[in-house]
Parts: sequence; structure tokens; C-alpha cells
Amino acid sequence: MTPRFIIATLVCTLTLTAGISHTGRADDTPANLPGITLDREAGHLDIDGVIAARDVYLELIACTRGTKEHESLVSMSATAQHTHLALVMLGAKPGSPSRWVQDEKTGRWKGINPTGTPVRITVLVQKDGRWIEQPLSAYIIRHEVTLIKDDDGNVTETKRKEKPMGGDTFVFGGSKLTRKGDRTIYEADAEGNAIALVAFEDATLNWPTALSHSNDYLEFYTNTDAIPPAGTPVKLRLRPLLRK
Repeated sequence: MTPRFIIATLVCTLTLTAGISHTGRADDTPANLPGITLDREAGHLDIDGVIAARDVYLELIACTRGTKEHESLVSMSATAQHTHLALVMLGAKPGSPSRWVQDEKTGRWKGINPTGTPVRITVLVQKDGRWIEQPLSAYIIRHEVTLIKDDDGNVTETKRKEKPMGGDTFVFGGSKLTRKGDRTIYEADAEGNAIALVAFEDATLNWPTALSHSNDYLEFYTNTDAIPPAGTPVKLRLRPLLRK
């Protein structure tokens, strides 16, 4: 399904289920986008959530509630489908998620990077009754991964060396819609893959480079000392980087 078809389906579904009413105020969010605060004037949206994992290798920045909290920094209160629509309302354009394809001749797998509008992500935490915005990189440690293999090509050791995270910008690939019986499913909600650090081809947002989700290759680890206790309310601020 094309990005244009997905957008049209999302808008139609939301309009039928709840009815979009918008007064035109910069901070006015449609009532049928629970867990999301949309600020058109500032050009960003905030997603409510809670801290999920604090001491793990991460595959996701954020998952949908009740799915992949064991490998996600944040568990979102909003759905991935609503996040998709809110980004479109700010002018972002979905492209295609990252994925892996196998070369027919060599049999080797190759990562395909995502396409779509870049989206900068920061974290908001409460301090003294106020929401304080912090860089996403404050909560994540990245490693350069080196695999040691034996003569048969089997991994015998994984070496990791700390390096900079490499940015806080993700790509709005836009997930996919599939039919299951008489229902249309937004796959990122079905699988929990809202904002992914690895190449999940059903994610709403992906890291700019297609990275493997094999345990041996995972690069991102929680900066445990900097992360509040699990269950602490936080917000993720998504700011589409639109072309002028």
C-alpha cells in the first residue's frame, strides 16, 4: 500500500470513529488522539509515556503499551497509528520503513535504509513540577560492534566499544496497513514497533541506518544511571524537520 493510501485510510478511520474537530489553535489536539499533544505553531507533538527498560540492549526507543517494554526505553500511551496521523498533520510525509533484503545471487542480506521526513526526538522529564527537555542521547549509550568468528564463520565473541550515539533524528517510514479478515491493521500497533533503533519493516519511525536486530549486533544500550525508575512518566517530543 502506498503512503498516500495509508494516510487516506487513517484519516477516514479516525473521522468515522471519533470525528475530528479542530479549532485552529496551535496547541489544539483532536480529541481522538489520546496521549498526544499537538502544537502546530511550535511544529512538534508530545507523546505521553512511561520509562520501560533501564538496563538492556535496546531495539526500540518506544513501543506501544503492553508489547515490547523489555527492549524499549519508553512505553507510549498513544498508538503508533495516531502518532503517524499527528506527524502528517504537522506536514511530515511518510516514505518506507527500513528493511532487509536477500541478494538472489550471493544469498547475502543487505539493509535498506528508511525514507521519509526526518524527525528529531527529545525526551521530557519532570523536575520541580516542570517539564524539562533533554537530548535523547543522554539516555542511551552506543557501541561499535566487532564480531570474532571461528574458521567456520560461527561467532565466538562479541566486542563492543563505546562511541557517540550519532544524532537524535529518525525517519518517518510510516509502517504498513494489512487486512486481517474484515479489519485493517496498522502493523506498528500490532507488533509494538513505534520508534525503532533496528530495521523493523513495520515501524512508524526508524533509525536512519538499517541495523540488525540480531542480539550479536545490537549497538544501543540504556544509560542506566541517567534513566528515571521504571514507570516514571515522561514525554517524547517529535519535531518533523520540514524542507523550507
